[in-house]
Amino acid sequence: MRTPPPSDSRLGAANLAAFYARVSTDQQDGSLETQAAKAIEYARLKRLDIPSDLRFADEDTSGGLPLLERDGGRLLVNTLQLHPHVKNLIVTKLDRLGRSVLDLETTFQRFKQQGIIVHIVDFGGDSFTTAGFLGDLVIRILSAVAEFERMMIKSRIKDRLDHKRTKGELCGTVPYGWDKAPTGRFNAKGKEIFQLQPNSFEQEWVRKMASWRSLGWSYKAIADELNRQGVPTKTGKSKWQCGNVAGMLDSQYSRALLHGETQPQETP
Repeated sequence: MRTPPPSDSRLGAANLAAFYARVSTDQQDGSLETQAAKAIEYARLKRLDIPSDLRFADEDTSGGLPLLERDGGRLLVNTLQLHPHVKNLIVTKLDRLGRSVLDLETTFQRFKQQGIIVHIVDFGGDSFTTAGFLGDLVIRILSAVAEFERMMIKSRIKDRLDHKRTKGELCGTVPYGWDKAPTGRFNAKGKEIFQLQPNSFEQEWVRKMASWRSLGWSYKAIADELNRQGVPTKTGKSKWQCGNVAGMLDSQYSRALLHGETQPQETP
């Protein structure tokens, strides 16, 4: 692994800076040499020193790949963790670090916790650093946008799962009270699609558990009774416990069954 030079570099430890460059597979976003030249010129103006052992790069690497999943990016992060006296990181553009807002938020938060100032040579036509109030503001904006993006992703996933459930298709593991059956259809990735079909034996026990619960039985009492009667769990490899009794009765599948719905529906 590369190691940075000793702290008595010509400009001192406080002026040490790491440099990171990346070019995509299309080779249309600036060569590594061009990025290095811009970073060195910026460092000279800011009186920062970029030793050769603090220069990291990834060739033929998409910006959509998280920083820690790139060879050079991972080496950069590990080196900065091992050498806390390096407090500056220079990149030519923001998208050298990443193009995903979620990944950029994680990256900036990581460097902020380490006290590392990120210098962006070209940030909309001007330079920018994460130091000070403006830097904190940008990080907060990134965090807000990332949270919005996470909510949108979650919403899209929920909509897809809701659509599948309305058609009785299996989503995730097989719930207690149901079995999976092949549909003879395949998704776009070639994976077989399964649908849920009622398991009358298990559904009868779902109704009994709900009945016991309505009589005031605790989840533990229900689990103990199921184990006493030798009722198998879904996998048959473990005993009933209060936690899986509670989770099973509170699932949308059990609630659908207990409300007389022929197909389990997603509920808020």
